[in-house]
Amino acid sequence: MGHRNDIDGLRALAVLPIVLFHFGAALLSGGYVGVDVFFVISGFVIARSIVADVDAGRFSLRTFYVRRICRILPALVVTVVAATAAAFWLLLPEDLTSHFRSVAAIGAFASNVFFWRSSGYFEVAAQTRLLLHSWSLAVEEQFYFLAPVPLALLHRRFPRGWLRVILIVAAASLAMSIAMVFTAPTAGYFLLPGRAWELLLGAAIARAGTAPTDNARAREVLAVAGVTMIVGSMVLLEEKSAFPGWNALFPCLGTVLVILAGTGAGRLPIVNRALATTLPRAIGRISYSLYLVHWPIVALFQYRLMRGPTAVEGLAMLAVSIVLAALSWRFVEEPARRYAYRLRELPASQWRVIALGAASSVAMIVAGLAGAAGGGWPRRFPGYRTVVISGQERWGGTTCFNEDPSHAIAWNADQCTRVRGNGGRILLWGDSHAVQYVPGLIDEQASLDRDVLQYTFAGCPPIFAYFSAARIGCSQSNARVPALIRHYRITQVVLAARWDKVPLRTLGELHATIAALQQLGVSVTVIGPSPIFAVTPQAFDYLSGQSRRARGIAQHRLDLEMIDLVRREAAGAQYVEPLKTLCPAGACPYRVGSTWLYSDDAHLSAAGSRQAARAFLIPALQHR
Repeated sequence: MGHRNDIDGLRALAVLPIVLFHFGAALLSGGYVGVDVFFVISGFVIARSIVADVDAGRFSLRTFYVRRICRILPALVVTVVAATAAAFWLLLPEDLTSHFRSVAAIGAFASNVFFWRSSGYFEVAAQTRLLLHSWSLAVEEQFYFLAPVPLALLHRRFPRGWLRVILIVAAASLAMSIAMVFTAPTAGYFLLPGRAWELLLGAAIARAGTAPTDNARAREVLAVAGVTMIVGSMVLLEEKSAFPGWNALFPCLGTVLVILAGTGAGRLPIVNRALATTLPRAIGRISYSLYLVHWPIVALFQYRLMRGPTAVEGLAMLAVSIVLAALSWRFVEEPARRYAYRLRELPASQWRVIALGAASSVAMIVAGLAGAAGGGWPRRFPGYRTVVISGQERWGGTTCFNEDPSHAIAWNADQCTRVRGNGGRILLWGDSHAVQYVPGLIDEQASLDRDVLQYTFAGCPPIFAYFSAARIGCSQSNARVPALIRHYRITQVVLAARWDKVPLRTLGELHATIAALQQLGVSVTVIGPSPIFAVTPQAFDYLSGQSRRARGIAQHRLDLEMIDLVRREAAGAQYVEPLKTLCPAGACPYRVGSTWLYSDDAHLSAAGSRQAARAFLIPALQHR
């Protein structure tokens, strides 16, 4: 096929922004799109290899998977082993248990599914998971399972339809990705259906023998346009940008343009020649190992220090990562790659590699499950004790707090009237950040002579326009609210949610929900965001050394722009701002003596709920 040095450089352009983004580089707020550049490159390289093997009459699934095993598994296994050793030494019991589960998921080629179900990529708590970055490898591995045979058959039997067929499938995947940005953003980010189009874009151009034009100036324009789209995405996008969806088109199409501009004979464009110079090529060669090793380093840093790195610390970690990546490439990646090449004509040895790869996967699954069953080995930290904090057992059960996303809440008004009085009826509508106030309202009901009806659904914000394919029952439950207001003669509706989890476009419809409620003749109260912490208060208490003090204080991790947006959207309704009471001057007390005010990293305990009810919630409900 001929090795392309400019694609090595393109890998460097992909990996360095990812690493710098994770190490806190402010100018690369969209550095994460380097993963999308990698996806396009992978699709191109894999499909190009399949085309060459089919043309040479030597295509074999066995050989294909031997190459993939030797390319991916050795460095991955070494990283997993090293990260697990560090995790055993440094992670608290519950976090070590979660780490071992992720190891099992990696062995099953399903870590993207694991992290989709357990967290979002940009969530603060996710930033300390040592193997979070393995999700992208799982996406590629799943593509490798599904794509080789269809691509080989397509090239062999329908060569003229190659581009058309691939682009049709890619367009369907892109449409799904765009839809999932609004309906199931975490699934769209992590799972193959919303990412396949990126790999398929690379595959679509794998049969191109020349650039789209022979004109040297036009090829220069293609290359400059391509690299501008890639770099522009890395600078202009940010964590809050809708992604992947249409925003991922820019880096992906930019990658396609750079690859096409450098295809064929003749003098390479300036951009491609720059990418093919010594330093980009060197970084590109170690890009896989650099991607693997850098994240556990920064994740452990953030876990133990509970903050992001400074510029100097980021540069130091970058240097360490490059050294470790170079060692991994020299002693793990390159020997495995050469070994795979030597096995092209040795079927018996190829089967041994496949067996060894399968054994490695099984070993990770077994080790991960066994490690998770160990409960985190709490004896490693003699002074740490997991405390059962009351609060969530009083959330009303499945009747009043629905946790099954597939169907609407099976609500019972009598059971879900949590507070009783004679001064009218209040509907508490929202998700777990609404129900967290219920224990406090119950305990302080003597100060509130009104009925409080709880209508809550996990992960379901109280916005009529909200829709999620991952929580199909949410919109159905929300649609019932007007009928409930009329039937039960509700006089006031209280809206509360984890607003930072609501897609920005949907959050922008909060004002419309408020207006619709007011047209029904009820007063509306919106409870703003409550504190979110980087880790559980117990973990922070121990790791920060505050467990020996009479009081524990932590900084919340809420986005100030998001808080302002909620406040603006709530204009016209009564607005309650919990942070003013719970986090004066941005510092949030999470423990007073042995009394915990939060049950986890995002929810009030029973004691915290009582404090909130007395301080701001009941006064707001008494005001009409």
